Amino acid sequence: MSLLMLGLILCGILALYIYWRRTSNYWTKQGIPEAPYSLPLVGHLLPLLLLQKNISQLVLAWYERYKNDSMVGYYDGMVPGLMVQEPELVKTVLQTSFSNFHENAMKIDQEVDPLMAKNPFFTKGEEWLVGRKRLTYAFSSMRLKILSESVRKVCKKFENYLHRKVEEDQRVEFETKDLLSRFTGEVVANAGFGIEGFCFEDNYNPQSFHEIGKKIFQTTWFHGTLQSIMFFLPFLNNYLKIRLIPKDIDHFFRTIVRQVIEKRREETEKRNDFFQLMADLEKSEGQKFDEESLAAHALSFFFDGYETSASTLSFICFELSIHNEIQEKLRNEIRNVLAKHKGEITYDSLKDMTYLDQVISESQRMHTLLDIMGRMCTNTIELKGNDGLTCKVEPGTKIIIPIHSMQRDPRYWTNPEAFDPDRWNEERKGSINKYCFLPFGEGPRICVGLRMGLLQVKAAIATLLMKYRIERNPRTTYPVKISVLGVLSTPSDGLWVYLKPLYIYWRRIYSYWDRQGIPEAPYSLPIVGHLLPLLLMQKNISQLVRNWYNRHKNDSMVGYYDGMVPGLLIRDPELIKTVLQTSFSSFHENAMKVDQEVDPLMAKNPFFTKGDEWLIGRKRLTYAFSSMRLKILSETVRNVCKKFDDYLYKKIKEDQRVEFETKDLFSRFTGEVVANAGYGIEGFCFEDNYNPQSFHEIGKKIFRTTWFHGTLQSIMFFLPFLNNYLKIRLIPKDIDHFFRTIVKQVIEKRRDETEKRNDFFQLMVDLEKSEGQKFDEESLSAHALSFFVDGYETSSATLSFICFELSIHCDIQEKVRKEVRDVLAKHQGEITYDSLKEMTYLEQVISESQRMHTLLDIMGRMCTNTIQLKGNDGLTCTVEPGTKIILPIHSMQRDPRYWTNPEAFDPDRWNEERKGSINKYCFLPFGEGPRICVGLRMALLQVKAAIATLLMKYRIERNPRTTYPVKIGLLGVLSTPTDGLWILK
Repeated sequence: MSLLMLGLILCGILALYIYWRRTSNYWTKQGIPEAPYSLPLVGHLLPLLLLQKNISQLVLAWYERYKNDSMVGYYDGMVPGLMVQEPELVKTVLQTSFSNFHENAMKIDQEVDPLMAKNPFFTKGEEWLVGRKRLTYAFSSMRLKILSESVRKVCKKFENYLHRKVEEDQRVEFETKDLLSRFTGEVVANAGFGIEGFCFEDNYNPQSFHEIGKKIFQTTWFHGTLQSIMFFLPFLNNYLKIRLIPKDIDHFFRTIVRQVIEKRREETEKRNDFFQLMADLEKSEGQKFDEESLAAHALSFFFDGYETSASTLSFICFELSIHNEIQEKLRNEIRNVLAKHKGEITYDSLKDMTYLDQVISESQRMHTLLDIMGRMCTNTIELKGNDGLTCKVEPGTKIIIPIHSMQRDPRYWTNPEAFDPDRWNEERKGSINKYCFLPFGEGPRICVGLRMGLLQVKAAIATLLMKYRIERNPRTTYPVKISVLGVLSTPSDGLWVYLKPLYIYWRRIYSYWDRQGIPEAPYSLPIVGHLLPLLLMQKNISQLVRNWYNRHKNDSMVGYYDGMVPGLLIRDPELIKTVLQTSFSSFHENAMKVDQEVDPLMAKNPFFTKGDEWLIGRKRLTYAFSSMRLKILSETVRNVCKKFDDYLYKKIKEDQRVEFETKDLFSRFTGEVVANAGYGIEGFCFEDNYNPQSFHEIGKKIFRTTWFHGTLQSIMFFLPFLNNYLKIRLIPKDIDHFFRTIVKQVIEKRRDETEKRNDFFQLMVDLEKSEGQKFDEESLSAHALSFFVDGYETSSATLSFICFELSIHCDIQEKVRKEVRDVLAKHQGEITYDSLKEMTYLEQVISESQRMHTLLDIMGRMCTNTIQLKGNDGLTCTVEPGTKIILPIHSMQRDPRYWTNPEAFDPDRWNEERKGSINKYCFLPFGEGPRICVGLRMALLQVKAAIATLLMKYRIERNPRTTYPVKIGLLGVLSTPTDGLWILK
């Protein structure tokens, strides 16, 4: 007997071995790369059995090893399986050839777990079609609006629960999954069953949907192992007969369904829940649904609505606790949207929260709940990869789609490890391949409840962020460690955060300067800080800063709040020197920002760039504006002066005086200089008729002074927390395209020509040759735009103010005219680099005009390293990274402590005898230190050339249309007279 038994065992082992030998080279025969380390019986899944890895880690290892292959073979026990890791093949499996892969690879034994087996995720054939049809009916837009009423009521319960838990003056620790599964459990109970869920009770209640959910989704070692076996080792489960839903939970759902559905069938009053929709569907179909199916639908609603939504919410809260700027931007959106909807969380208000959609999508990309998706091949089909691999897939082959790996693959995502919700904005999301992002699946089997899932996720986040700040908790490690157990991705130690009431957070924020002992500007408000007058258009930034400056005239520093971010106004020349020069390494970034994705060319202007990009750009522009090269450019400026002279002659006929608005007049001159000296092309600025190619018209379009465009500029630079949401661009798209086109045409021509030109682009080509490499078109276009923006607007505004002052001060005008004539007499009447250099009194007039009429009334720097500032008055301040520093240029340039008779226009204060007494950190028209304007000498060159051309033949007279003192507009970044500056000639 023992010999017979031994023989049978040996025969069995031999049969298994022969079977394994025949199947173990299945993928080799097909020419498909195979995952390493296959063993008899278990195939490639030994690390799962030994709990060494979870399925995501195992699949990720295969994915990384075979990243250049479209398919990878493996063995699920002794059954061949195929991982497809190319988006086109994923599309084939989920959409194009759905009829060949219409079954889910994960199975539930209907005899062991009858209710769970009817979940549409697991069903197939006619049963899947019927179940999906019913759930699709329940989750239509119209019916989601009905269910959203129940969700809204749950939001109020959630709000009350948080208020009870987070007491005054506290921040309270929560494990996010436990907290938010209370919310999703209550939604399931209220919106699904129309009953109380008891999820926000403190004491244990066996009827609580939160407790029921915890029982189903237990994360113990034992239950996690059973789940892994059930779904990833089905050959073992055929013997073990594991069930996902415990018998008592199965009985609980059947009992509830029986009670609720009978009540719904008899009631005439309509309810806002899932079972009401099922009762309505029964009537429309004309037949009662069997209790088994209804109980299965109810369990599906619970299963999908409770766990996956709670996990999604948990990861979102974790990311928001790390990325405070994203949390604030999201809170701003929620507040703005709810303000338009009477503060109510409704279907429509949630739909308007588009940035919240972006945050959710990005969290789902980074934190996959189901790391792989499985399909079962039901008909023989040939799959062809773009790499040339061809595979004949036979019925019974499991197909794995590596969702987690593809959603973090740098081939499909820019900087995939960064949490970047902006990748989902309108401009960028179109470039995303939808088969590389599968949080809900895709094709006919896409999750039917995805919109209900998003509805409750958005409602929970909106409720939370309206009154609470989510803060990082050191109990949670980063990156998150995922457990090796279970089917869904579950953090090993939970995701812990602190919740703090916003009023406590605000109180702490808005006491920042008080705690440092720094005087604070008056009238701060939550969210907007000190910037409400800007928002209400009551003051411009100069007037606001001037008030703070004058109110604290004896203090070296004044604190304020830029929204909710602390900022510091510095009004001591020595401290300004520290910021701009001595400790430049701690303040090397400009405080004004331009979003590179929204406004790519303007973002590369040296005024806004930082780090290596700033150094490279500055180096190139410094080369272009050296003394030797300025002499080259001055030849072109001289030619523009002749055009300007002709234009004035044409406009001012004999024995007449003609009215001009100075800014319009001089922007024609500076526009032509930019076109001729910058690009080597005609600028069409002195034409009378409209020409869309005119650099004058292009400049007007960029620097529009309408109420609308001025408001956008003010928001962009002075209210950046709003611009994070609005995404305002300074350079219109058509202008961006115009500059790119011109640069492409001009630079290619310059590279091919042998004849040298006297323009900026010739200097760039020369620099290319000296560096031995071509500059990319993006950088060249950015340099070209910088030359335009800096050369056109600021120079014309400076000229405008100078002429205005000369029209008032006739004696000074005559003195300048005499100098201009005397100098030009020595240079054959020619305006040249050398002749302009000799006009020293004109230089004094320019400096005095710049002192009195600041174009940029404040200068901003961003602190990048912690540093201590000490004022001469004894004030000491620890400045932390992220603090904006404001330098009040306008106020300091008119402060009687630094200037004698500061309201008087007195060019003689800049003569050789007196200018030595001027502190250069009280006079900053071009900035100072390493970030001083690199084009200042080019600017002075063209300003002097324009004034010299004008005064040689014309007298400037005051025009009564211009009031004195000049009234500056409230809008925009640069100081702009409200009604223009008018003169007579």
